[in-house]
Amino acid sequence: TPIDGKFNLTDSEKLIEAVMTIITRHPMREEEIIQMLSDCGIDQVNRILGELEQNGIAQVVERYGDRFWSNSSANYSGQRARNL
Repeated sequence: TPIDGKFNLTDSEKLIEAVMTIITRHPMREEEIIQMLSDCGIDQVNRILGELEQNGIAQVVERYGDRFWSNSSANYSGQRARNL
């Protein structure tokens, strides 16, 4: 079952590393990532998600009708992950 909560990131230079640290430990809903990074502005959020996609270090798993981001090396039984 997904966990609800709020994350706060303040070091804008390390946002990608921070997101990867979190999603390596626990997948996050895409909407949670967007909310977590909302203080950065939508352009910065799109840049970060785009960089995760372009570098192939993250994957999107669709589950429970939501898009979850996780480390690209994570495996989920019974789920088809889509590497970005």
